[in-house]
Amino acid sequence: MQKLLKEIDLEIAFLEAEKSKVKGTTTEVYTRIVGYHRAISNWNLGKKEEYTQRKTFTIDKIMSSGKYRSINNTLTTGDCSKPEFSIASDSEDVGSFLFFSSLYCRNCGPMKSFIEEGSIKANGENVDVSTELGVEIARKYSVSSTPALIFFDGDNNEIFRTSNLDELKTFLQASSVAATA
Repeated sequence: MQKLLKEIDLEIAFLEAEKSKVKGTTTEVYTRIVGYHRAISNWNLGKKEEYTQRKTFTIDKIMSSGKYRSINNTLTTGDCSKPEFSIASDSEDVGSFLFFSSLYCRNCGPMKSFIEEGSIKANGENVDVSTELGVEIARKYSVSSTPALIFFDGDNNEIFRTSNLDELKTFLQASSVAATA
Protein backbone atom coordinates (compact mmCIF):
# COMPACT_ATOMS: atom_id res chain seq x y z
CA MET A 1 0.00 0.00 0.00
CA GLN A 2 2.84 2.41 0.88
CA LYS A 3 4.49 1.66 -2.44
CA LEU A 4 1.27 2.54 -4.30
CA LEU A 5 0.97 5.83 -2.39
CA LYS A 6 4.59 6.73 -3.20
CA GLU A 7 3.98 6.02 -6.89
CA ILE A 8 0.89 8.24 -6.84
CA ASP A 9 2.83 11.02 -5.06
CA LEU A 10 5.61 10.77 -7.67
CA GLU A 11 3.11 10.94 -10.51
CA ILE A 12 1.43 13.99 -8.95
CA ALA A 13 4.81 15.70 -8.54
CA PHE A 14 5.66 14.92 -12.17
CA LEU A 15 2.33 16.30 -13.42
CA GLU A 16 2.75 19.45 -11.29
CA ALA A 17 6.18 20.01 -12.85
CA GLU A 18 4.75 19.50 -16.34
CA LYS A 19 1.91 21.91 -15.58
CA SER A 20 4.38 24.64 -14.63
CA LYS A 21 6.05 24.31 -18.04
CA VAL A 22 2.83 24.99 -19.97
CA LYS A 23 3.05 28.25 -21.91
CA GLY A 24 0.22 30.05 -23.61
CA THR A 25 -0.87 33.38 -24.93
CA THR A 26 -3.25 35.85 -23.39
CA THR A 27 -6.78 35.43 -24.64
CA GLU A 28 -8.28 38.54 -26.19
CA VAL A 29 -11.86 39.04 -25.02
CA TYR A 30 -14.31 40.89 -27.24
CA THR A 31 -17.68 42.08 -26.06
CA ARG A 32 -20.25 44.68 -26.92
CA ILE A 33 -19.62 48.29 -25.93
CA VAL A 34 -21.65 51.30 -27.04
CA GLY A 35 -23.30 49.41 -29.87
CA TYR A 36 -20.40 47.46 -31.35
CA HIS A 37 -17.94 44.70 -30.40
CA ARG A 38 -14.44 45.64 -29.38
CA ALA A 39 -11.51 44.08 -27.49
CA ILE A 40 -11.73 44.82 -23.77
CA SER A 41 -8.03 45.67 -23.68
CA ASN A 42 -8.80 48.71 -25.86
CA TRP A 43 -11.53 50.09 -23.58
CA ASN A 44 -11.10 53.20 -21.46
CA LEU A 45 -10.91 52.87 -17.66
CA GLY A 46 -14.56 53.80 -17.12
CA LYS A 47 -15.84 51.14 -19.51
CA LYS A 48 -13.47 48.53 -18.04
CA GLU A 49 -14.91 49.26 -14.57
CA GLU A 50 -18.43 49.02 -15.99
CA TYR A 51 -17.51 45.64 -17.50
CA THR A 52 -16.45 44.27 -14.10
CA GLN A 53 -19.95 45.02 -12.80
CA ARG A 54 -21.76 43.16 -15.59
CA LYS A 55 -23.65 40.03 -14.71
CA THR A 56 -23.90 37.18 -17.17
CA PHE A 57 -26.47 34.42 -17.12
CA THR A 58 -26.81 31.25 -19.12
CA ILE A 59 -29.90 29.16 -19.54
CA ASP A 60 -27.93 25.95 -18.87
CA LYS A 61 -26.93 27.11 -15.39
CA ILE A 62 -30.43 28.33 -14.65
CA MET A 63 -32.09 25.11 -15.69
CA SER A 64 -29.59 22.83 -13.94
CA SER A 65 -29.40 24.65 -10.61
CA GLY A 66 -32.72 26.42 -10.34
CA LYS A 67 -30.92 29.31 -8.66
CA TYR A 68 -28.15 31.42 -10.07
CA ARG A 69 -27.52 34.47 -7.92
CA SER A 70 -28.91 35.46 -4.56
CA ILE A 71 -30.61 38.81 -4.09
CA ASN A 72 -29.89 39.95 -0.54
CA ASN A 73 -32.72 42.47 -0.19
CA THR A 74 -36.41 41.94 -0.69
CA LEU A 75 -38.35 44.12 -3.10
CA THR A 76 -40.21 47.13 -1.76
CA THR A 77 -41.98 48.93 -4.56
CA GLY A 78 -44.62 51.35 -3.40
CA ASP A 79 -46.28 53.22 -6.26
CA CYS A 80 -43.42 53.44 -8.74
CA SER A 81 -44.83 51.44 -11.56
CA LYS A 82 -47.09 51.75 -14.51
CA PRO A 83 -49.67 48.95 -14.68
CA GLU A 84 -48.80 45.77 -12.81
CA PHE A 85 -48.75 42.57 -14.83
CA SER A 86 -50.97 39.94 -13.24
CA ILE A 87 -50.32 36.64 -14.94
CA ALA A 88 -51.29 33.33 -13.35
CA SER A 89 -48.34 31.90 -11.45
CA ASP A 90 -48.02 28.13 -11.59
CA SER A 91 -44.40 27.83 -12.67
CA GLU A 92 -41.95 25.89 -10.54
CA ASP A 93 -38.97 27.83 -11.91
CA VAL A 94 -40.13 31.42 -11.63
CA GLY A 95 -41.93 33.05 -8.76
CA SER A 96 -42.02 36.60 -10.10
CA PHE A 97 -40.39 39.07 -12.43
CA LEU A 98 -39.61 42.76 -12.70
CA PHE A 99 -39.79 44.60 -15.99
CA PHE A 100 -37.79 47.83 -16.00
CA SER A 101 -38.95 50.31 -18.62
CA SER A 102 -38.92 53.99 -19.37
CA LEU A 103 -41.34 56.34 -21.01
CA TYR A 104 -38.69 57.27 -23.59
CA CYS A 105 -37.34 53.76 -24.29
CA ARG A 106 -37.88 52.81 -27.93
CA ASN A 107 -37.11 49.12 -27.28
CA CYS A 108 -39.44 48.74 -24.29
CA GLY A 109 -42.67 48.64 -26.32
CA PRO A 110 -42.16 45.29 -28.06
CA MET A 111 -41.07 43.53 -24.86
CA LYS A 112 -43.91 45.09 -22.85
CA SER A 113 -46.43 44.01 -25.50
CA PHE A 114 -45.04 40.47 -25.42
CA ILE A 115 -45.40 40.37 -21.63
CA GLU A 116 -48.91 41.83 -21.70
CA GLU A 117 -49.98 39.12 -24.17
CA GLY A 118 -49.76 36.68 -21.26
CA SER A 119 -46.67 34.86 -22.52
CA ILE A 120 -45.25 34.44 -19.01
CA LYS A 121 -46.77 32.35 -16.21
CA ALA A 122 -45.56 34.44 -13.27
CA ASN A 123 -46.55 37.52 -11.34
CA GLY A 124 -44.66 40.59 -12.44
CA GLU A 125 -44.41 44.28 -12.13
CA ASN A 126 -43.42 47.07 -14.48
CA VAL A 127 -40.94 49.43 -12.79
CA ASP A 128 -40.90 52.82 -14.47
CA VAL A 129 -37.36 54.18 -14.19
CA SER A 130 -38.65 57.63 -15.12
CA THR A 131 -39.65 58.02 -11.46
CA GLU A 132 -37.35 58.53 -8.46
CA LEU A 133 -38.53 55.34 -6.79
CA GLY A 134 -38.12 53.44 -10.06
CA VAL A 135 -34.51 54.64 -10.30
CA GLU A 136 -33.85 53.49 -6.72
CA ILE A 137 -35.23 50.04 -7.46
CA ALA A 138 -33.18 49.88 -10.67
CA ARG A 139 -30.03 50.70 -8.65
CA LYS A 140 -30.92 48.02 -6.12
CA TYR A 141 -30.93 45.41 -8.90
CA SER A 142 -28.00 46.92 -10.88
CA VAL A 143 -30.19 47.75 -13.85
CA SER A 144 -28.40 50.29 -16.02
CA SER A 145 -30.54 50.29 -19.16
CA THR A 146 -34.05 49.62 -20.36
CA PRO A 147 -35.72 47.40 -21.22
CA ALA A 148 -34.55 44.97 -18.55
CA LEU A 149 -36.45 41.92 -17.39
CA ILE A 150 -35.38 40.02 -14.27
CA PHE A 151 -36.90 36.70 -13.20
CA PHE A 152 -36.82 35.53 -9.57
CA ASP A 153 -37.53 32.16 -8.03
CA GLY A 154 -39.93 31.68 -5.11
CA ASP A 155 -37.18 32.67 -2.64
CA ASN A 156 -36.55 35.98 -4.48
CA ASN A 157 -33.24 34.75 -5.93
CA GLU A 158 -32.46 36.11 -9.38
CA ILE A 159 -32.47 33.31 -11.95
CA PHE A 160 -32.45 35.10 -15.30
CA ARG A 161 -31.94 38.61 -16.68
CA THR A 162 -32.33 39.89 -20.21
CA SER A 163 -32.89 43.04 -22.21
CA ASN A 164 -33.49 41.21 -25.46
CA LEU A 165 -36.85 39.87 -26.64
CA ASP A 166 -35.25 36.94 -28.52
CA GLU A 167 -33.31 35.88 -25.40
CA LEU A 168 -36.55 36.10 -23.42
CA LYS A 169 -38.33 33.84 -25.92
CA THR A 170 -35.45 31.33 -25.79
CA PHE A 171 -35.57 31.32 -21.99
CA LEU A 172 -39.33 30.78 -22.02
CA GLN A 173 -39.02 27.88 -24.47
CA ALA A 174 -36.40 26.21 -22.25
CA SER A 175 -38.35 26.61 -19.03
CA SER A 176 -41.84 25.99 -17.74
CA VAL A 177 -42.49 29.74 -17.50
CA ALA A 178 -44.04 30.05 -20.94
CA ALA A 179 -47.82 30.26 -20.92
CA THR A 180 -49.47 27.47 -22.84
CA ALA A 181 -52.16 28.33 -25.33
